Amino acid sequence: MTGVCGLIVNPVAGIGGEAALAGSDGEDVQQQALARGARPRSGARAERALRAVVALTPEVHVLTGGGAMGEEACRRAGIPHTVVHRASEHTTADDTRRLAMILRDAGVEVLLFAGGDGTARDVCEAVGTETLVLGIPSGVKMHSGVYAVTPEHAGPLLSGLLAGTTGETLAEVVDIDEEARRRGVLGARLYGYLRVPEAPEAIQRGKVGSTADPSSLGGIAREVAERLAPGVPCLLGPGTTVREVAAQLGVQASLLGVDVLEDGRISGENLDAAGLRRAVGARRFQVLLSPIGGQGVLLGRGNQQIDESLLQHLHREDLLVVSSPRKLASFAGRGLLIDAPTAALNERFRGRVRVITGYRQEALLPLR
Repeated sequence: MTGVCGLIVNPVAGIGGEAALAGSDGEDVQQQALARGARPRSGARAERALRAVVALTPEVHVLTGGGAMGEEACRRAGIPHTVVHRASEHTTADDTRRLAMILRDAGVEVLLFAGGDGTARDVCEAVGTETLVLGIPSGVKMHSGVYAVTPEHAGPLLSGLLAGTTGETLAEVVDIDEEARRRGVLGARLYGYLRVPEAPEAIQRGKVGSTADPSSLGGIAREVAERLAPGVPCLLGPGTTVREVAAQLGVQASLLGVDVLEDGRISGENLDAAGLRRAVGARRFQVLLSPIGGQGVLLGRGNQQIDESLLQHLHREDLLVVSSPRKLASFAGRGLLIDAPTAALNERFRGRVRVITGYRQEALLPLR
């Protein structure tokens, strides 16, 4: 089996995550992220996907952009490739759109792209539904239903597409106003559709907004209070469910950021990865998270501030997961998903996870 695929890497996708900037769109935001010590990660995530691709489909050939737009990832993954477009050192959305159109016109069978919702918008604007695409999740927020669950899932998906054993479907491209999001105002807009593989177990669903059931919040908060260890910092993840549980505990948490709760008070608000590491130090710590509604992603979407160095020191029993029964129902028995910074961390946290749904109530769900 042979095939020709396209690859676009947005070099700055996701760079605002560990910097606690609630997104990566905009040159000013990207410069702020770099100044805070954030590192580009989309190239490494594209490399992980390509390694999974070449392991199953060694005959594949990739057409891509020069340098950080794909060439470097292909070279590191050892996959045959041809550069069809070279951008300037500082790439823009125009480069993404231009490369997408070049790859479309070249007749690639599948167009892979590493980025977030902004990148999906650019690809959608350039090729619409003319070209079959597959996103490699690399952004901060990924509300569109066009991404593989993890970079490694891209390998079998692409292999199935090239072999003709995987079907196709249309998926929504959704993005939000990042400036409004940074002010705590959430609003998503549908920008169009992309053709993607039809593989419910390997493609992330689109983000579904959810409102916590008020009748369950008190019980969840009471259970969380009993599980918080005295003198042990707890990192409060983003999202409405965690914020509302925190309110029940008597503290005001960030909607989009990661805060530090210690002995009943917020000791650090909306901290970046470096700030969280300083707050925790060498101590034991806990993490309170709620999965994204509809998607079921627990780690790797919107909470990249909890980075690799922190996760390496987090014990499984110190991961506190909360959800209302109503929200759990949105996962439709699929279980929860993890896309940690490395494949090794994914393996470490996979298995069964206890989800607090009320006082003395919990559900046991697979985390994969």
